Parts: sequence; C-alpha cells; structure tokens
Amino acid sequence: MGASCCRHRTTERASAQSPDTASANPAASQAPQSKFKPAPDFTLVSIKGDTIRLSDYKGKVIILDFWATWCPPCKEEIPHFKSLFAEKAGAGLVIIGIVVNDDVSEVKKFVSKNRVNYPVAMGTPEVEKAYGGINAIPTTFIIGKDMTVRRKVVGYREPSFFNKEVEKLLAE
Repeated sequence: MGASCCRHRTTERASAQSPDTASANPAASQAPQSKFKPAPDFTLVSIKGDTIRLSDYKGKVIILDFWATWCPPCKEEIPHFKSLFAEKAGAGLVIIGIVVNDDVSEVKKFVSKNRVNYPVAMGTPEVEKAYGGINAIPTTFIIGKDMTVRRKVVGYREPSFFNKEVEKLLAE
C-alpha cells in the first residue's frame, strides 16, 4: 500500500530528508512549532502560465505532490487528489502538483485529458533538492497552515490517508 514503484534520479542520495511525522501522536498539533521543519519556499510557473509561489498559501493546508505521467502509482493518486481538492478547497486546502523527469507536452495532454483541477508545474532540480531530493515518485509533502512540513509520504497511499491528514490539519 505504501510502496513506490517509480524511481527518479537514482544517482542522487536524499541526505537531508524532511521530517516524517508519521507517528500517531495526538499532541502533535500542540507541539512547539520548532518540532517541524519549515517548508522550503519556491516559485514555479504552472503549465498554464500562472506563477505558483508556495509562500502565497500561508494559512492553508498544502499537499505538494511530486509525480510524473509515466508513473502508474502517481496516475492512480490523481483522481483522489482531484476529489479531495474539489471537496476541501473551500475549507483551506491547496494541492500543487510538481512534475519531475517528464515532457511538458505530455504533462499538458495528461492534465487536460484527466481534467486535473489544481495547479501543476514542471519541477526544477533546485526545488527537488530543497525538498531533500526526490528519489522515488510519487513523493508527497503535507504542509501545515504554519508552512511547516508535517508529513513526507513516499509511494501511493489510499485516499483515506490523505483525507485524515487534511482534516486534522484544517482543524488546527
């Protein structure tokens, strides 16, 4: 269930992984802010030409999903993210797709055909490095309203996993 089959940049090593706060610690939302690392800010241009600046979404819960059109588990997550975004955007959820190691024309076709309803941008080596190196996809970061990385998820997860995480962070 949590496995990832898609390798990306296998020659790189992820030396400074962002925190994986996968523990079921009920006091996590009451913990000092220093427990979580700040989400690295970036500015990218979406495939539609819009500027995406992570810091513009302070106060929102953000799902930052690194993916590619050729990755089966990535493609399997897209419909779930579309539904989650449609359901929770009004409550303060933002989803940003960052495509790695892919062709922009293929990405545009995929996004159009699958009616992806959230912003998608082509990734850069600098953004990948800022997030500890993306060695397998999908790799998804869940960022709290305070712009700290709350979870790093490598591989596919069931929709209920993301629903629970988002609900918890929206309630903070």
